[in-house]
Amino acid sequence: MQETLAEKFYSDDPQYTSFVKRQMNLINEMNDDQKIDCFAILTRSYLYTEMDDQLHLKLAKFLSMCTPGELNFLRDVRYDDKLANSMMAASVYQYGLLMLEYQDDEKPVFVLSDFGKALKQNALNFDDGIKGQKRLVSYDAMTPADLQG
Repeated sequence: MQETLAEKFYSDDPQYTSFVKRQMNLINEMNDDQKIDCFAILTRSYLYTEMDDQLHLKLAKFLSMCTPGELNFLRDVRYDDKLANSMMAASVYQYGLLMLEYQDDEKPVFVLSDFGKALKQNALNFDDGIKGQKRLVSYDAMTPADLQG
């Protein structure tokens, strides 16, 4: 991984120092071994894909904010799941990792937002592949929330 990091930045590149400092600050924010493991996977994804710097930072913040239980919940959610209201879904919804979807006259359901999908693809379920999904590695690849509901 060190070689890949070196390839991403030239040794005299001022962005390299900034990146390393930011990585250290993000690691310091993590308060759980599981979160550190997820962060290491996210960093590996960042180095081996064309992930945008800003998305990497945002996903790292999500790792820091979520509890280990919330991360496990998200890891187990399938990309096409329609989740009923529950305390765990409502909690993760507050971070923007789930969004509400309204179907005809049915009750609203929670579905993964593009941020939730990106977190799964690049940190929580990276080694499982992307299950036919397009890997989300930049804000430009993501769809904003539908506020019309």
